[in-house]
Amino acid sequence: MVDLAEELVHLESLESETEPGADEAEKSEQTRACRSTAAKIGLSAALALGLFTAVLGLARYAPARPVQTSSSDSAIELSAAGQGDYWELVKSKDVGQSLTYLTSRDNVPECMQGLVWLDQQCNTYWKLPWSYGCRTGFGFIKVDEFVTGFSHWDGKCVHFSRKAWTFGAADIASDVCYWGDVPFCQTNQDTHGPCDDGAYFKLAAGDGWFDLEKTSFGWDRISSPMGLGLFHYPVLPIVDGKGRNTKWFSDYMEEVSQSECPWNWLHCRKSQWAASGQTARCTRILSR
Repeated sequence: MVDLAEELVHLESLESETEPGADEAEKSEQTRACRSTAAKIGLSAALALGLFTAVLGLARYAPARPVQTSSSDSAIELSAAGQGDYWELVKSKDVGQSLTYLTSRDNVPECMQGLVWLDQQCNTYWKLPWSYGCRTGFGFIKVDEFVTGFSHWDGKCVHFSRKAWTFGAADIASDVCYWGDVPFCQTNQDTHGPCDDGAYFKLAAGDGWFDLEKTSFGWDRISSPMGLGLFHYPVLPIVDGKGRNTKWFSDYMEEVSQSECPWNWLHCRKSQWAASGQTARCTRILSR
């Protein structure tokens, strides 16, 4: 860009240095030549700037390449804010043993036992009923949060445990672990049992945008700004009330084990500790 500017200054000097005694036609021809060359340079500069801007624009949406770490980086990882205080790392494949959740011994409905996976990018879309419509904003409506468990059922509201909440990035730990358990309360108890397909639950607190509906495959998490039900993703049981992995467990493991996005996803969910087979989980609630 500096070279182009210097060339323009040089051309302007040529135009101004035309000899006073030169023929008017020759002066006019020199002026046109100078301006024509300047215009070409200006167009080239504009095209170069436009291409540079376009590349920067695309780069904003390109998946970030994972940072390769070595054993010497472990000290840095251990110093991540809050680790050992309100969150810790767990083996992703051992969540059934390391997380707490309602079991078959807790005298609660079967659909409210065990652990569930928040499939926010609808990775299981082709395995779900054709009538179900995943809508996740082309994968942009997502956070690196993976698993939670049922912690309480009071006959009307089911609570999801914050201490069973797993996530994949240290920089979101304070947000994930800030709030307590998440309660959804049933709104159609007169017509549906809590585990009947179509049983409908609404978030007990907040702005009322977040709903939950029981389905044949698990649950449908619905985000309903202005009651429009715009976004849907499946919430799938991966560990049952007896601590056994379900058919969805391998799909969950595939997602938490990826260290970079598949070629067909501009954005995807992954764990920064995927290389060691780990995700993080909250050990206490910060807001208390």
